[in-house]
Amino acid sequence: MSSQQQDLVFFTDGSLLTPKDASLNPKLHIISHHDGTSPMWLTTTLAENCLVGTANLVNRELKQSENDCSVVNASFLHTEDVFEKASRRQAVDLGSLSLFKFLDYSSSLFTSNFPATKDPKRQLSLLFDDITKTIESAKTSNKVVFLDSPELLLAATNLSSADILAGVRKLQKLATVITIINVHTSMFNMDIQNAQDPAFQITDFYVKLCHMSSLNISLQPLATGKAKDITGSLTVTRGAIPMTSGSEVLEREYVFQVTKDATAKLYFR
Repeated sequence: MSSQQQDLVFFTDGSLLTPKDASLNPKLHIISHHDGTSPMWLTTTLAENCLVGTANLVNRELKQSENDCSVVNASFLHTEDVFEKASRRQAVDLGSLSLFKFLDYSSSLFTSNFPATKDPKRQLSLLFDDITKTIESAKTSNKVVFLDSPELLLAATNLSSADILAGVRKLQKLATVITIINVHTSMFNMDIQNAQDPAFQITDFYVKLCHMSSLNISLQPLATGKAKDITGSLTVTRGAIPMTSGSEVLEREYVFQVTKDATAKLYFR
């Protein structure tokens, strides 16, 4: 492991989420994580980067810029208050930015507003219509959607992975989609064969997302267990769909430390 702190970079042009063709060719990116390696710090940082150009927590070289970019965060796990508190700990108040919209679906996912027994496909269609309208209302040339924990839709209902993927493709026609998914739960199993099991649908959803993605970011705990000064590893890899802007994914592996005050430090592994 390198002892020198490193800046986080995803593309060969030195950028994070501002590749040149974002408005013409919206992409799909994946942030996968395990229990104990919550990507909240990374999500808020990437939203900051899209909106104002900086990424103060992880890259000191990026400067403030006019990106003409709108960000929508549609979350099935976190409330708006939780997300905004996380951003303020990083000295960025995303909630105060007019080009940032947070859609909280976590509060209604397991209530009568989204029942598994009352036409969940229609409810899902209405949900993605809501996200679509929010994207379309933005007048910027670049648009980014964070889809936080959509696998919970498969755990809460009898929807199939194909149903959710259809919604993701709908969003991708309008914006770059960044899907955040937990791949280390009892509901994720690469060996399961029963298509009626929600774990099968969640695993199938993730595998098919990987076939659609251009950038994969994986956060994992250390294989050797916990370390006092290291939270886990962060791996950046190319997805199945190549970038078309001339800027390629810069494949790297880091180890990172997130402290109680939300400070993040990265080192080459």
